[in-house]
Amino acid sequence: MKHILQLAVLLFAVTTLISVSSEAAVPQLINYQGRLTNSVGVPLDTTVTLDFTIYKDSLGTLDIWIETHPGVVIKDGLFQVLLGSVTPLSASVFDGSKRWLGVQLQGGPAPTELIPIVSVAYAYRAIKSDTSSYALSSGGASGGGWTDDGTTVRLSTIGDSVGIGTSDPAFRLDVAGGLRATDSVQTNKLVLGKASTTTGALNLYSSLTSLPIVQLYGSSTGGTVQVRDEAGNSSAYLRSSTEPGGLLSIARDAAGTAGFYVDGNTVGTEEPRVSVLGSSRSVILDMSESGDSSVMLPYSSISNTEMLNEAGIANTKHSSTTVTLDNTIKTIASRKMSFPTSGYALVIATAYLDFWHIAGTFDQFRFAVSDVAGSIPSDQNYYKDYPAAWDTFNFQDFFTIHGYFSVEAGTQTFYLLGSGAGTTPWVGDCNLTVAFFPTWYGSILKAGEADSPEQEQEQGDAASAARMQAQIDQLRKEFDAKLKAIGEEMKRQIDNSGGK
Repeated sequence: MKHILQLAVLLFAVTTLISVSSEAAVPQLINYQGRLTNSVGVPLDTTVTLDFTIYKDSLGTLDIWIETHPGVVIKDGLFQVLLGSVTPLSASVFDGSKRWLGVQLQGGPAPTELIPIVSVAYAYRAIKSDTSSYALSSGGASGGGWTDDGTTVRLSTIGDSVGIGTSDPAFRLDVAGGLRATDSVQTNKLVLGKASTTTGALNLYSSLTSLPIVQLYGSSTGGTVQVRDEAGNSSAYLRSSTEPGGLLSIARDAAGTAGFYVDGNTVGTEEPRVSVLGSSRSVILDMSESGDSSVMLPYSSISNTEMLNEAGIANTKHSSTTVTLDNTIKTIASRKMSFPTSGYALVIATAYLDFWHIAGTFDQFRFAVSDVAGSIPSDQNYYKDYPAAWDTFNFQDFFTIHGYFSVEAGTQTFYLLGSGAGTTPWVGDCNLTVAFFPTWYGSILKAGEADSPEQEQEQGDAASAARMQAQIDQLRKEFDAKLKAIGEEMKRQIDNSGGK
């Protein structure tokens, strides 16, 4: 039978933290794997006894260590043993000189070829450099800076630096490449600084600038996160405030001027303030203030589209100005109004009419509200007639006229117009009011009122018009009641004065 033994792996483990007197604590074992076949190369399944010998020379003339392993199980031709588990491997076996291994079946022929023991097994030499005494001695060349205190390993010289991946460390610990810190017992953590004595800092650099693009550091108020752009300009920071709470600032230019600023505790009130600071317009929400003072909006921001669904009103009135009427259409009063969007304008006017009616003469006056100066709409006419059969009398009367108009976004003017001939007729005490209603204001329908979008629109407009008309009728009743009361009071005054 031909016996083939093949060295597969040599693996040696070294414990790194060990004292001078604890050399025996280093595992003195070599893991050896081999393969056994018959004469034609077929792997065997059997149990054998193997002898292992370590020689000083390749010829096998001087052995320095021998070990026998009985009952070695061979399965599919493979086996594994731990050299040194029967006969200890002393430090003198591997002193830095070359060594060879011989393997044979017990009772069989001596091996014809010895196996050189290569670098892994020579790691036994690390048993010496494992200790601080060796590191500080002449045997540990260039290792004199390290000290093993038992529970810590440290540099003996305070000013020394450690470089990993670099031969020229610029910091106390300079790592060229990735750095990973894990802790299987506690949550992964990286500690910078020392509690109560030293403030830590973390700087992240980029190839774009010599300044750190991200800084995490401590200050007199607490922690700070500083961010810079590719040119080194400060672009944002998050830090603790002098008051309990925090501050956030995001710059809007290269000078670091704040564009967005949040103070979580304004002046110690425990109320936040948010500021959006533009170059010419700003918005501030200050929860430490109340009412209007808590919100500051840019000038004319009321005109933005969010406000376009609100109604509005404009008014003009005068009690001392009078307009003398004749057969031409004259403007009694006018009012301009700005509309934010399309909709409807309800125009209501009241005025006082004074003239002498002569018996036998028919007098007629015409009034209207209009969106065009000098033009009375055909559907907005309002007439006051004084028949010829009436006695001569100085009539003093109030009247009310109204109309509604479709409007678009922009500025528009509305007028109270009048015409009519008589004996010294004039109009005064005028009050002109324009009320704006957006197009969809109040056009809410009940379910099932319409069968199509067109019908729904028509019914919505009809419902809105009905509500508007009801409001107008109520206003007219109030005006009529007031006019009647004023008329009766004036009649009593005229009667009491003898008609003068």
